[in-house]
Amino acid sequence: MAGWSWQSGDVHARFTSRDHGNIGLHVGDDAEQVAARRADIAAAAGLTTAAVAGVTQVHGADVWLDLGAGTSVAADVQWGSAPSPIEADALVTTRAGIGLAVGVADCMPIAVAWGSAHAAIHAGWRSLEAGILERTFDVLRRAAGPSVAFAGVEPRAVIGPCLGACCFEVGEEVAERFATSSIVRRDGAPRPFLDARAEARRRLAELGCEVDDIEVCTSDSRDCFSHRGDVGATGRQALVVWRVDA
Repeated sequence: MAGWSWQSGDVHARFTSRDHGNIGLHVGDDAEQVAARRADIAAAAGLTTAAVAGVTQVHGADVWLDLGAGTSVAADVQWGSAPSPIEADALVTTRAGIGLAVGVADCMPIAVAWGSAHAAIHAGWRSLEAGILERTFDVLRRAAGPSVAFAGVEPRAVIGPCLGACCFEVGEEVAERFATSSIVRRDGAPRPFLDARAEARRRLAELGCEVDDIEVCTSDSRDCFSHRGDVGATGRQALVVWRVDA
């Protein structure tokens, strides 16, 4: 499959590209075709869409925690052909064989592995400001429990393709919400640029997390869908995170 892969122990992450097609249900694409693409992505991870959770992303800081059992997720979050009624921007589970999916165009797709828990995060600037990373790590810590509390296990994350500081022009009202180290000012440019990846790395480091990067700008790369690069009319690529039985 086209795209990018990452692994930390028994946790795997796959970031799809434009070549694999749009996985978003809200961009005017045919729902059956989207469902077929999602099924192909899940199958490449050895999963079915019934074993992959996806939620409706709203650029907030809510985290969905998987409390299920067995080999599938609840019907209202199954990553099939219907939008989920559950709104959140991160997903957490401790179950092996369960995938977590988010869809992105320019926002950051972030996978996290920590002890027995793993997470998928959709992080745009609004979610970053709202504390999506900090909220997700609170849920991860509680979900993983003794596997991280007493074993000295450190979290590890990867930030996938996203809008880079080269292209992420923002207004001063947005720039002032973030660390000055995450703001880029260029001679002659009327407005600043946000280095969202640097901001996420900074926050993840403060949470004690080792961070890997797939340093691809979605607007610059024709391998990616990009809301800005495609001037609003575009699809979504996927991040799917799962853990295999050790």
